[in-house]
Amino acid sequence: MKKGLMLFSVLALVVVTMMWSTDTAAYTTFASGCNSCHTWSYSSNDHQSHFSNGCGSCHAVSGDDPVTSRCASCHGGATIMNDHNNNGISACIVCHSDTPNENRTWGQTKQLFN
Repeated sequence: MKKGLMLFSVLALVVVTMMWSTDTAAYTTFASGCNSCHTWSYSSNDHQSHFSNGCGSCHAVSGDDPVTSRCASCHGGATIMNDHNNNGISACIVCHSDTPNENRTWGQTKQLFN
């Protein structure tokens, strides 16, 4: 009886936590939006430059649509923000469509990481 109650309590806590957690609503895969600016083909210079890391650093299986969370494993959050800012993307709303403070600038966002 105690094990069942404990299991129920843990599951209820997980469900409540998931309901309250926020979604940053950024692109979750390369093809879900990143590809509108990043036009990588198999033979592009950007794609070729990542080969030294091995396909598994971006792809779970060969030919899949890479999840964007893998980008941060090599390119830290501040690096990704700086690269986008240096290329004319000046606000979070470009990739994050449904987040609090979505019109925050890179400079304002960067202060959160310092």
